[in-house]
Amino acid sequence: MVQGKIKKRILFIIFWVLLIASFIFSAFLILLKANGYQLNYKNWKIVQTGMIILSGDPNLAQATLNGRKLGHLPLRLSNITPGNYEAIVEQENYSLWKRTFRVEPGKATTFQNIILFLTQAQDYSFKESSTIDGFKEEAAKYTQGVEISAAEIYYENQLVTRFSQNVLSASLYPDRKHLIFQVANEIRVIELDGGNNTLLFNINSQEPSVFNYRENGRAVLYLEQEQILGKTIR
Repeated sequence: MVQGKIKKRILFIIFWVLLIASFIFSAFLILLKANGYQLNYKNWKIVQTGMIILSGDPNLAQATLNGRKLGHLPLRLSNITPGNYEAIVEQENYSLWKRTFRVEPGKATTFQNIILFLTQAQDYSFKESSTIDGFKEEAAKYTQGVEISAAEIYYENQLVTRFSQNVLSASLYPDRKHLIFQVANEIRVIELDGGNNTLLFNINSQEPSVFNYRENGRAVLYLEQEQILGKTIR
């Protein structure tokens, strides 16, 4: 009888000790997370976390991180374990955006100029009153700081990328984060750091073209065989 009471009391004490310990541990984890840290259960060390910020256009594009769906842009992801990640942003009828990067402790990895371009550029209807010379003069302002050296493109003396074929022409996109360029008869777009080299459309000529933009870059005008043509690319 006495032993039974003692056993119940011991079990009662153990229950409350475990409950209090669990509460303290949970509160500890919450406090860590609130201050940008987390517990690494593999080695039981406290590590500082990082952050990932994704935003761009289209605004409701779907994002995944290391294959896990996150939701629609824009996204602000906190308490990210430091390490290597692959982010993909995609939407139907658009070319996907993909980057591999490393999250560092206590730092935010930010991609705020994500742009998805149409997989099938559409003919753009416009009324162009410029002469060919006027069109070329307008296009010249988008080439400032852009240099071509055979198969290489430079922007403000920094190498953007190099190709297996010569680059015929290149132009700074209105957001100043991308370049539109021509290789053979392909019109392509690339980010200034060399990421996401994407085909926009093909033209019928391999003569160097020049580019102008309308609607904040949603449409590109180009010169082909002394004709001014246009494509909707976003």
